[in-house]
Amino acid sequence: MKERAPILLKRSGRFLTAASAPTERFIEDLPQGVTLRARTITQPRSRASNALYWTVLVLVAENLPGDVRDWHLHELLKLQFGVSVEFNLKTKGKVVIPGSSAFDSMSEIEWRDFMPKVLDFLTTEVLPGLGKEDVLEMARQMVGER
Repeated sequence: MKERAPILLKRSGRFLTAASAPTERFIEDLPQGVTLRARTITQPRSRASNALYWTVLVLVAENLPGDVRDWHLHELLKLQFGVSVEFNLKTKGKVVIPGSSAFDSMSEIEWRDFMPKVLDFLTTEVLPGLGKEDVLEMARQMVGER
């Protein structure tokens, strides 16, 4: 089955309007005066925010002893903040494994809630004394935000 382009909308006052040419074409094909149902409306995740997150993890990992990598921290953070999947094994009981923080699994709103927790945890539990603003500034410079 062919995957359809995402329907991208922007809020303008009390209205939602097309935010891309494919969405404009999609809306033009909808019938006039008919009530339509949208299953979900989510805000796409910011790629810049995602890049900043991974850069922060790289910076923290580089300052930890041993062979800790950015993806190790990522798995720890998902478990720490409940981005996980639980299930029962017949012989072991409840098992918790990291879930997904992929773009299609975690909305921008959920991501905005996740990031401050991540920064607090990293600067208080993983590398105490690391300044939150300092690590953010360094990461922003590395990803070219400034």
